[in-house]
Amino acid sequence: IRITQIIEKIIRSRKQLIGHNCILDIAHIVDKCIGELQDDVEDFRKQVSTAFPFIIDTKYMLYHHEDLRLKVPQNSLGKAYETTGAHPWFQQYNPEISLSTEFQRYKLSSENTLDNLHHEAGYDALMTGILYARIESALRSHYGNAFETYHNKLYVYNMWLKDSLFYKSSNIICVKLTLLMYAHRYISSVTAFDLSAPNLEPTFENVVRIFNFPTKTKTWHIKNLFGQYLEPQSKGKQINVQWIGENSAWVFMCTESEINNVLKKARKTNGICKENFTGKKLSFADFDIETYATFKSAQSQHSPAVAPRPNKKRKRLQPNLKSTETSTKPKCCIS
Repeated sequence: IRITQIIEKIIRSRKQLIGHNCILDIAHIVDKCIGELQDDVEDFRKQVSTAFPFIIDTKYMLYHHEDLRLKVPQNSLGKAYETTGAHPWFQQYNPEISLSTEFQRYKLSSENTLDNLHHEAGYDALMTGILYARIESALRSHYGNAFETYHNKLYVYNMWLKDSLFYKSSNIICVKLTLLMYAHRYISSVTAFDLSAPNLEPTFENVVRIFNFPTKTKTWHIKNLFGQYLEPQSKGKQINVQWIGENSAWVFMCTESEINNVLKKARKTNGICKENFTGKKLSFADFDIETYATFKSAQSQHSPAVAPRPNKKRKRLQPNLKSTETSTKPKCCIS
């Protein structure tokens, strides 16, 4: 049985899909089995919601429900599985779960400890299903909660998208999804990618792209340079650096005014000859800098700087399973 046949059966069944921190898993399923990732985040949302209309992300549930967040402070899959199995509050509601006697590969420990097969895909899927059953049973029994609140919201807070799918893809979604997640961390309380409604796209005014810097440049060089322009209310907060190549990176600061101060300083150094970088201290004369708006405008005016990915040999699902709404925007990429 090919994986595409399994995915097709899941899609046709219209059954609820359960995952834990699963936005990358969903993106990979779309990319490998359904079709190329759409160029635009909104089109990507429609593409996913068309194929999978009912998704629940257990990590989103653990983070957004106040009681669950207090009772399960460490919400990685393994920690959440152990905690919900051992915590007295969950134990009073936990459903009885058993595996078929014909299935011998996985065992359910009475101590709720992780099997040595933790991180094997099938075992992690089993843990995710059990975790969801425990959460659902507890919330329904204690609160009578309607679970529509948690439908189709994928957890994205503080998420690092160091994933080959997004960096090798020529689609602009690799830029926009990454920026969406990082920008949300600073400018709003949004911690989810909502599949049921259009997502408000941040303006990314707290972001700049730096490029053409020396190959010896390290993250701490960038942080030390930009850290000089943090405002008093931002002291103690981190500057995030998201690498997008050997000589290019996105830099996230806390406020638009901090970015403006950086840009003013950068303009003053414009035209200054670059000195040999010693590897000790980075200056604005060592690289080029642009706002997200400038980057986006340039990308929309040029053809992709990399060749599109070759057609994959694996069979894709039939076109009628894809979203019928496709983007009319030109494909772009990170140069």
